[in-house]
Amino acid sequence: MATLGKRIRAVRGSRSQNVFAHFLGISKGTLVSYEHDKSSPNAKILMTICVLERIEIKWLLTGEGAKYQGGVEERADDVPPRDSDGPPIQLPGCPHCMWMEKLIDKMEEDRRHLLLENKKLLIDNTVLHNKVHPNGF
Repeated sequence: MATLGKRIRAVRGSRSQNVFAHFLGISKGTLVSYEHDKSSPNAKILMTICVLERIEIKWLLTGEGAKYQGGVEERADDVPPRDSDGPPIQLPGCPHCMWMEKLIDKMEEDRRHLLLENKKLLIDNTVLHNKVHPNGF
């Protein structure tokens, strides 16, 4: 699968977006944006998917290697989906996971900064273009 969003969708399987989003402790809209590659989940969400679904982080992030922990490509559906009435599951604080979460959050902050900078440059470019070509050519 080519994108992270498609791999998240594959992990969700036949469960509804509402149930899977609640399972992860996020809104349905957030899940939709992940599955359509409009935004990227933070480290906590990625680790939640991996821990609760027994997914290999390398496969989830890159699509390479075995999908499930233990090196298997497919697994029996031996873990029923979590009841949608309970609170979101909290993962224990693993130092490596916390480091990854901080790193991904920093990358997301940098991405947002670059997006704003690109928008400003596009506006500046349009203004300059209009000055150089006042007739719209």
